[in-house]
Formats: sequence, C-alpha cells, structure tokens
Amino acid sequence: MVLILYGSTAYEHWLQAASRPLPAPCVTDLRRDSRPTASALDHLARTLPHLAPPYHLMVAANLHPSERLIPHRCDRRLPRGALLPVAPGIYAASPELCAVQIGRRCPEAQLAKAIMALCGLSAVQPAEHGLELRPPLTTCASVRSFVTRNSALPGSRTTRRAVDLAADRARSPAEADLFLQLSLPHRLGGLALSRPRLNHTVALTGRAQRLAGQATVCADLAWPTVRLAVEYDSNLTHLTIAQHARDIMRREGMGADGWTVAVVTSGHLYGRRSLDELAYRIARALDERIRPRVADFPARRRSLQALPRGYGLPPELFA
Repeated sequence: MVLILYGSTAYEHWLQAASRPLPAPCVTDLRRDSRPTASALDHLARTLPHLAPPYHLMVAANLHPSERLIPHRCDRRLPRGALLPVAPGIYAASPELCAVQIGRRCPEAQLAKAIMALCGLSAVQPAEHGLELRPPLTTCASVRSFVTRNSALPGSRTTRRAVDLAADRARSPAEADLFLQLSLPHRLGGLALSRPRLNHTVALTGRAQRLAGQATVCADLAWPTVRLAVEYDSNLTHLTIAQHARDIMRREGMGADGWTVAVVTSGHLYGRRSLDELAYRIARALDERIRPRVADFPARRRSLQALPRGYGLPPELFA
C-alpha cells in the first residue's frame, strides 16, 4: 500500500512538519503502487490526523472523486527527490513540487505567501502555541531551480512568478503578510518598496549590547543600508511580560546603534489602523516614492489585505 499526498494536502502536511525527510528511492515505482483503497484512507486518517478530508492524492489510474478522496493522475516524469516519505506507506510531494501543484489553482499573491511558509522558520502547531521553530523545508532558490528544471509541469509558470515575489526566513504568517504588503508590485496591491531582509541578524556595539543584554539581535524586517527595522508585535507571538521586556531592550539596543525601529501591530495589518503612514516613512528612509500607476489600485490593495490570515489555503480553491 502506498499513498502520495498531492498539492493542497501535501502543503497542509508540510505546514506542520518538523523537518524535511530524505527522498524516496524510486519515484516511478511509488506512483505505480499508489492505490487509495478504503483501508488505505483509514490508515491515512489514523496516521496523519491533522490532515482534513477530502484528501488530494496522486494516483496511478483514473479514479472517481469521493467524500474522502480527490484523485490526481500524474503521468509526467518526476525528478528524483520529488516524493518524500512522511509516514509508513505515505509519501508527499516535496515542498518544491507541492508549490508547483498548488500553483495550478492559487492566485499569485496567495501562492507567494504559501511559498514563504515552505521557506519559513516555523511549523504550525494549532494544538499547542501556534508556531514552533524549525529549519526551513526548502528555499526560494530551490523552488526556483526546481521550476526551471521542470518547466513542463502544470503550475510551473505561476510558481516561477510567485517565487520571485516571495522570500526566505519568515517566522510567522504576519511577517509574510507584512513583507508582501510592503514589497509586492502595484498590480498585486502591494506598495512596491525595496524588499527587506527577514529576520536579519544585527551585530551590536558595546553600549548597545549592554542595553539589549546581548551581542546580536534579530530584526523581523530590516533594510540594513539605511538602518531601518520593522518589528511585528502581536499577542499571538509575544505571550509574556518577560518576552515583552526583551523586545523593548532589543529595540533600545538597536536605537543606540543608530537603527530606527518601527512597530507594527495586528491592527495595522488586519484591523482598522492603516499601514500607509508607516509605509510612507519607510519610503522616505529608502528615498523611494509610492506612486501606484495601475487602474483600480485601491481595489487591488483591498484584495491583497483580504488574504486569509495564517498560512492555510482556502479549500474552495481546490474543490
């Protein structure tokens, strides 16, 4: 018995995976043996209970969809390493292949955010504290290379555009949202500012180290050439008084070394407070201008701001 997670189901698994497993030895044999019987689907439900049916699975022959299964026949040649073992008898499309598969249905901005989840520093743990640090499952460079080498795969064109809009090392969905709102082109509702570095390490000097209580600090979003940083502050990620105090010390240390640190809250990103004032401050610091020259830019901006919070993808995209 072999099951192969496809597209949105593979993505749902990777969101919670703690690490990237080694690749499966033979892709062709695995696909030939992929037969999602009722007992196999029961095994999947028991083994990976975080996955929600209907399951999107790669299959070897034409099958009819059901309440628990949406089959995807794949006859194209897949490269070595495109399928990864995730549980006994269960494999998943690699993060790179998964990005291409969801790229068949995902709008460009939504896909860029999904790629940032795969290239990010956190796994989603809804039953615990929300997010848990992990090594990135892939990188934007790896996704870009995969798409270039497998350009005939459906979804590769959209994925190539989206990966050029994404970035590595996001630590939370909010950081990804903030990055995209500031840097996406106007045609997608973004403000088209220079791309910041995510979770950038800043080495502090003597006095700044004493204020921060540490030799280096990590800035959520940073433009090092102009010593500008933006920190995202939320009850979801800063849970204790001690953590809040460390945040203040870190910002004071950066300020002592000439950094300007602006704070963004969930109200700026998701509530009634506007991100525009901060965006114009960033633009002035970068010596850039925000001048959208696309039709109906306000509507495009609202569409970008309406992307679902978190890293999950709307199920209706893949129905």
